[in-house]
Amino acid sequence: MSRALRVRDTLIRAAYARSMSMPIEREAHQLFRVTVTAAEQVSPIMRRLTLRAPELADYQPLGPDEYFGLVMPAAGQDLPALPEADPDRATPRGSFDVPDEQQPDVRWYTIRAHRPEVGEVDVDVVTHGDAGPGSAWVLRAEVGSQAAFQTGTAAYRTEQASGAQVIAGDETALPAISRILEELPATVEAHVFLEVPAVTDVPPLPSPRSAMITVVERGTGLPGSALVPAIEAASLPIPTASWIAGEKATVAAVRRYLTSEIGAAKRAVYFCPYWILGKPRG
Repeated sequence: MSRALRVRDTLIRAAYARSMSMPIEREAHQLFRVTVTAAEQVSPIMRRLTLRAPELADYQPLGPDEYFGLVMPAAGQDLPALPEADPDRATPRGSFDVPDEQQPDVRWYTIRAHRPEVGEVDVDVVTHGDAGPGSAWVLRAEVGSQAAFQTGTAAYRTEQASGAQVIAGDETALPAISRILEELPATVEAHVFLEVPAVTDVPPLPSPRSAMITVVERGTGLPGSALVPAIEAASLPIPTASWIAGEKATVAAVRRYLTSEIGAAKRAVYFCPYWILGKPRG
């Protein structure tokens, strides 16, 4: 990354340093191999993989919604030699020294749990058959499977959290929302909204006293068809910060409602489209 780009990014991030609207900057990125040490189905739509690597013993997550790049070998291929990591940025897809058809796929997921004492992380992935490379690989992964871990970052700032917050998402945001709830400061009045196909799809949620949790079913409806009305029907205070993730149009609708109707400051709303309706997911 050029010096000019570094300066630009530093200025942008400094301007948002006390807001929830920009991810936290990681000082240096890493790329390293991981091995699957466990795999289990934690709900009808969610599979958990446990990944292990010596580097995970020293790994420092930046927030409860920490995400990372899962670098998965192409179907029928072994993971190729890893390129040298660029400390300034995540390694892009296509940078491996193999033919295009053998290039690994990269999908970004939230770290559900981190156990540095044994060098492990858990990752919970919403599965949907072979419709996307991430889901396909996670479903066929077993103990001993090899992948790579590309460091990412986080957005939720636990140390700055206070007052009323709105936290909302669909099933793809469930791992991040669960982690946020686990680390939720007592100073936060959290209004949490989660949309899922069915309530049976939700593993047990952390339930801190300061959180009001609403889980809504959309059944066979479109993404957001239950989440947006639930938020609009709630008596919400003006939030000091908000965190929204899930399907792109749904995330945009929730952000628009919070800023236009509730009066939330745009700079205090973090929103991240995890997937787009009509396009393959992870």
